[in-house]
Order: sequence, then structure tokens, then C-alpha cells
Amino acid sequence: MNQKRAKWLRWGLPILVLALAVGITMALFAFKQPPQQSEPKRLGPVVETTVVHREVRPLKVHGYGNVMPARRAWIHAEVEGKVVELNPAVRPGGRVEEGELLVQIDPRVYRYRLAEAEGQLAQAKAQLAQEEGRQDVAELDWEYYQENVEEQAQADRSLALRVPQMQSARAQVETAKAQRDRAQLQLEKTRIEAPFDGFIRQEQVGLGQLVTPQSQLVELIGNATFWVEASLPVKQLDRIHIPGFNTEAEQGSAVRVIQQLGAQRIERQGHVSRLYGDLDENGRMARILIEVDDPLRLDSTEAAAHETPALPLLLSAYVEVVIDTPAQENLVKVPWRALREGDEVYVFRDGKMQIQPIEIAWQTPEALYVAEGLQDGDRLVISPISNPVDGMKLRRAEQVRQSQGGNTGQNATAADQTAHHDNAS
Repeated sequence: MNQKRAKWLRWGLPILVLALAVGITMALFAFKQPPQQSEPKRLGPVVETTVVHREVRPLKVHGYGNVMPARRAWIHAEVEGKVVELNPAVRPGGRVEEGELLVQIDPRVYRYRLAEAEGQLAQAKAQLAQEEGRQDVAELDWEYYQENVEEQAQADRSLALRVPQMQSARAQVETAKAQRDRAQLQLEKTRIEAPFDGFIRQEQVGLGQLVTPQSQLVELIGNATFWVEASLPVKQLDRIHIPGFNTEAEQGSAVRVIQQLGAQRIERQGHVSRLYGDLDENGRMARILIEVDDPLRLDSTEAAAHETPALPLLLSAYVEVVIDTPAQENLVKVPWRALREGDEVYVFRDGKMQIQPIEIAWQTPEALYVAEGLQDGDRLVISPISNPVDGMKLRRAEQVRQSQGGNTGQNATAADQTAHHDNAS
């Protein structure tokens, strides 16, 4: 009996303990709670920002327009003949001065006609002198006749004194003078001169060419003044001085006319001249006329003030106009990089992005000036953002660099990619 008990204790007890341990282990695994998995923290994209402020600046009205000639003329031939002399400047782009010869038509025929007309005038004057002598004799005869003939038998006095003959002789003199003057004028018209300072835009004449009256020879553009027909919002008109509209001055508000030719920026000074009486049919904008003096910068005084020669203001160019006004406005200055499509900006507030529409008062090549939509001290996003959503989380690049010791590294890049994925989803 004791041997059986000892045998059981030797073999049975370890087996029982092992089974109990296995059971306890299985029970622990069965009732063990799985560890709670925390969701990854969503981080917004890293963006660069800038703080904007209000500035009190003189209000400038901006618009756009086209350059056109203020003075233009097609020079026509007024007499018939062959071109015997042609100014070398008569070619596109050639410059001429007022009174300078453009085209000379063969004058010989017209000199002959003038000499003939002068001869006829001399002959008419001689006939008039003869008739005046005859009238003197007739007056003596008439006086004698009155003394010896009864009153009722007297002949008509005007006929007796050769009044009709005298009138005819005088009329012939006047006719001869008119013919002489006409021949003189035709001779003068063989010399075609520039009516004003300008440059040749087109020419349709050559040496030896036979021209007739009304033949178009040269298109001349005046270089003293150009016009710019500009369009701008109607609500801006009351801020601009316009002669005949809201000011009695001969010149209106000062204007800067800006033409961009590649990397070169051409600027000319002008002034508002008048207001058109209608609106632009396409954009329903007001139209004004701007005068630009010396557009080609031919004035030696102004040209000497510039070290490098500037390109001229070109006809038909599309230009920007900046009009000075006496008004001042408190505007928010915004860099161009912050502007988004549709006149919107992204405002950074409390770690989130707010899509904010703005009203642009005017603009320069360096910045925009906003009248409505922003406050002084607003922080704007200037980095590009893919799939922007109003209210999305953002992280300022300055704060990220500070928290990571000035180096965003691979962690910031990975977090940025994760944030982009989260926002896209």
C-alpha cells in the first residue's frame, strides 16, 4: 500500500502539476484583452507663411489699353505726273520733319502752264487798258452830245460810255488771274511735303512712277503725341480728374503708361485727356483717352537724362496704365505668391487653413493691395497646396524647424506625405 502511494506521488503528482499549469495558461490566454491600438495622429502639410499688414498709400487706378496715333494722314497726289525725286526717308520707319520734301512730281508741264496763264493775264490787262482809253473818249463824246441833242433823243448813257465793254474787259482780267493762280497752285502741288513731324508707316510710291490725283503715296504718323485708349471700372471714374467731366483744367490726372517688352520695361508719362461717351461692349468698362507726349523719346533733353537709350512706345501695343489720384486708402499689402485662382488667399488661423476671397484695389509688379477680405496681421500661406480644403490642418514650416532643431529631416517628410494622403482621402 505504501509502495503504491509512493509510486503515485512520484509519477502522478508532477503530471497533475503540469496539467494544472497548462490549464491556468490556457485560461489566461482565453481571458486576456487584446492591446488597444491608437490611431495615428494626423498631421497637416508643412507650409511657408507670411504676415501681411495694412499700409496707407495714395490710391492709384489701374487699367489697360491700346496705343494708337494721335495724328495720322495719308498723303495723296493732287496733280498728275511722273515722280522725279523721292526722299530717302520715304520708307517704313523713316522719320521726316514738317515741310520736308517727300515726293517731287515732274514740274515742267506745270511751269509751261503757269507761263501761258501769265501771258493771258498780261493780254487781258492790255485789253482792259485799251478799253479804259476808249471809255475816256466816250465820256467826252457823251458830254458834247448832251449839249446839242434834246433830252428825249439822248441815247442810253451806259451804252454810250462803253460800260458793258469795260465790265467784260475787267472780267477777262479776273479770269486770267484765276487761271494764273490755278497754274501756280498746280505747280506748287508737284512738290509734296510732310505736313507735320512724324515717321512713315506705309509707302506706295517709287521713283519714276506715274501718279494721278488721289493716288495714295505715304501714310504719315505724327511722333509728337500718341493716344492710349484705356478701359477701367466705371466706379473708378470719380477718383480721376477728367477735363470736361469733373475738372476745368486742360490736363487731367497724371498717368504712367507701361509697356513690357520681354525683360525691358518701358514707361512714359501722360495725362487723361477725355472720357468716351460709351462703355466697352465686351467688358462694360468705361473708356478714357490718355495723351502721351514724346512717345518715341526724341526730345534731346529727356533722352540725355537716360544713360542707356530706351525703346520707344510702340503703336498698337497693349499697355498698362497707372493713374494717380488725390485719394488715399488703407490697404493690405499682399505678395503675389499668396494669390490663388479666383482672387482668393489661404489664411492660416489656429493651425487650420481658411480659404478667403479678397477684393483687389490695385496692383503693382511687386505686390497686390487688398481693400476687402483681410485684416492687419493676418498670416497667409505662400506655399503651393495640393487638394486644398477649407478647414484642413496645416503646420507652419517655422514651427516645424524649431521643434526639430532647425532640420525637418526624413520624419517631417514622411509626416507630410501621410498628411497629404489623409487630406486626399
